[in-house]
Amino acid sequence: MKNKEFFAVAFSLTLLICGVTLVAAPPDNSLQQRVTELEAQMAELDTRVTTLETDLNQLAMDFTYRFKPDYDSDWVAISPGETKEFTGLWPTTRYMFHLMGHRDSDPESVWHQYNLGTDTLSTGDEYGVQIVEVSEGKVVVYRALDDTHWDMIRIFAWYLPTGTE
Repeated sequence: MKNKEFFAVAFSLTLLICGVTLVAAPPDNSLQQRVTELEAQMAELDTRVTTLETDLNQLAMDFTYRFKPDYDSDWVAISPGETKEFTGLWPTTRYMFHLMGHRDSDPESVWHQYNLGTDTLSTGDEYGVQIVEVSEGKVVVYRALDDTHWDMIRIFAWYLPTGTE
């Protein structure tokens, strides 16, 4: 017996005595097939994500076009304890209003509900901002005396047509 053959037989006997069985994996294409299937699924998901992004962009453009406010006051400064009157072109009270605001120190943080509506703490401090009057042609906003958040405000208004319009 040659040295290599002897070594192979001795190694096989050693494994047999120790109860170890080595099985050579048959050449199998199942792993490559699975990788190919996963790549196809990823390509399909990528296509679906691209389609969803396109749909979302279209919805955003539609929303902007369809729901553009009929009135936009732009940003207006308001001091604590101050009342601001906004006049517009609406001859009716059939409008939906949206009030936004921010601090001078943080113009990127826009408030739309923080302390919306004034309130008085147990200490007697008054905070918040609220729309206090809506009538034909005007909206009045009040900022509470001790408020520290609503330095700038902005009013949006959308006309609400009746079912016959």
